[in-house]
Amino acid sequence: MSYPKRLLPDKYFKRISWHNDLNNQYLIRRTDNTDFIDIDGRIKSTSLASRTDHLRDFSTNMLGVFQVDDIYIEIIGPRKDYFTSNWEERESVLIPIINQDFHVNRLKGYYFFNIGDLNDVELSVYDDVTAVQPHCFVLHTPTKCNFWHFSLRWFFKGEDILTWTPSERRRILSSAKSFLIEKAIIQEPIFQELNTIHYFN
Repeated sequence: MSYPKRLLPDKYFKRISWHNDLNNQYLIRRTDNTDFIDIDGRIKSTSLASRTDHLRDFSTNMLGVFQVDDIYIEIIGPRKDYFTSNWEERESVLIPIINQDFHVNRLKGYYFFNIGDLNDVELSVYDDVTAVQPHCFVLHTPTKCNFWHFSLRWFFKGEDILTWTPSERRRILSSAKSFLIEKAIIQEPIFQELNTIHYFN
């Protein structure tokens, strides 16, 4: 098996900026195993994130060019840090090699999100002291092995909470976990490729 070249960034691509067209697109998220649904038919909390702080930069892929079966591709080996690092516009990339840089792991599960259910949604987080209203944003964060990588990030008063300490982030991310479990979609949705005008220079 060769690595799907359609997943790789092209030097003529540009980063995908926010546009309302993205509201109709879907994201897919991989789980560590296929036992990720609880008795109520919802995503298990531990399958969403093994640790709550992992939600601070939540990794997903946008469906379209990226297909459901691509979720089984797993980057491995000594060049893993290279392939999973951020891609910069106009940068040429190497092609991963089977069993050296990637393998196929079909022991993974997956679920979905509609971008329109997530982007710029405000959460209300309360405690004994004060209320906080963080916003969820869906950001294009392409890597050298996957142009279609997107991240969910959380902002408060325009500041990415990635800059906060884990203890400061905890109450926001606890609410974020409940929010994402509520918005997760189990059944595969009908999806389409994003118009090329959004990523071709």
